[in-house]
This record gives sequence, structure tokens and C-alpha cells, in this order.
Amino acid sequence: MSSSGLAFDGVAPASPLLAGAPVLDYCVFGKELFVLRCDSVILVTNDLEHWRPVGKAPSDACSLAKLQGRLYVGTADSKILESSVLAGKDLP
Repeated sequence: MSSSGLAFDGVAPASPLLAGAPVLDYCVFGKELFVLRCDSVILVTNDLEHWRPVGKAPSDACSLAKLQGRLYVGTADSKILESSVLAGKDLP
């Protein structure tokens, strides 16, 4: 299940958090929010206004996590790929 992600400031109507494909999963690490979009693009922000692409995950990626500074992606066939393994998939 995916969502476009909505921002609400308590006053104004909800607005989309980011443009593009719907969000498949997200994780928070420190002050950063990472999102995995349905198009496999991974983005990061620390202010919900400025998003920076981190890379592209495999097409079967369905979950995202960050632990001790490393990104992990879970796949539909129950594999967990660490960022160094994903380097060939355009991830740092």
C-alpha cells in the first residue's frame, strides 16, 4: 500500500509532502526523514521542504530502514540489502 504523504500545519488544509510517485515506505534517523517511493527512488529531507535524492533501490524494494549510518532495503522476496550491496543500484 502506498500514500502520497500529506503535510498539515494545524491550520491550512493538508498538502502533498512531495511531488512524484507515491511513498511506499519511510524511516526516520536522527533529524532526517528517508522515503522510498513506488518508483524505487529514495529521498531524504531534514525540513520537509527540501528533498534530496539518495539513489535508486531495486524495483522489488518494499521497505526501508537506516541503522548505524547505513541504509537497508527489504525486497518483495524477503531479502535485506545493505547500502554497500546496493551501490550498483545507484545508492551511496
